[in-house]
Amino acid sequence: MELLQTLFEDEKVQSYINSQNDQILKGAGLFSEFPKVIKEYVINNLSQFVDTQDTKITHENICIFTEAAVHQFLSDISDCIVENTL
Repeated sequence: MELLQTLFEDEKVQSYINSQNDQILKGAGLFSEFPKVIKEYVINNLSQFVDTQDTKITHENICIFTEAAVHQFLSDISDCIVENTL
């Protein structure tokens, strides 16, 4: 947490954040909608996640998918913010 505080206190970082404010807000808006996308995907593709023998495996499959999807989504959004293409 201290590292983030130090980073955000840096004038260059503050300047960059201010210059990318619109892109950052767009990314935050997209991310807030992302849980709905995940839920819809899982519901529409249950056969990829469900293990008929063990509900724990089903849960694990959904968690692993969600973790990977969120990681990829945040990586893509970060790249777009840096490229100013969001």
